[in-house]
Amino acid sequence: MASHVAPSTTGTAAATVAAPMSDESIEQLLAQHLNPQVLERLQEVIHTSEQSHTGQIVLCIEEHFSPEDAERYNTPHARALALFGELRVWDTEHNNGAMLYLLLDRHAIELIADRALYRCVEPSVWSGITAQLAAALRTNAYENGLQTALCSISDVLCSHFPACPQTPRDNTVADAPVLLR
Repeated sequence: MASHVAPSTTGTAAATVAAPMSDESIEQLLAQHLNPQVLERLQEVIHTSEQSHTGQIVLCIEEHFSPEDAERYNTPHARALALFGELRVWDTEHNNGAMLYLLLDRHAIELIADRALYRCVEPSVWSGITAQLAAALRTNAYENGLQTALCSISDVLCSHFPACPQTPRDNTVADAPVLLR
């Protein structure tokens, strides 16, 4: 399957990295490229980045659609939108949360930006971030690709929603990557 990037009208960008994966391949990928040490380093990237802006960044990695999810959410985009709500990424004071979502079994990437953030940023910026991440994932550069994507999202947030020293930092959502198995 060829890679494609398609901006959406709902504040998102998407990319497909490759054909769907088997459960065994997913377990190998997690053990090799998204192990606890890598997830901890990605958490630190998120934590550090959030000191420089008022937004919230969530990294959500899902192994596969369960049969129930596949019936309820027929696309990775629909699932990402549901998780954006469930994980309360939308619940930021300035409506400037962002969620980077990977659905491993479908090799899908979704980047969801909340209303205020989406209004400030051209869709091509979001598409560029997902395209760059897709390219990194195709070469198995998971940690580097995710760090770059998270830093790019942070840069966008810094330029539109810089931290204010007089305002205490409100960490609405946890910085740890969400791993759904």
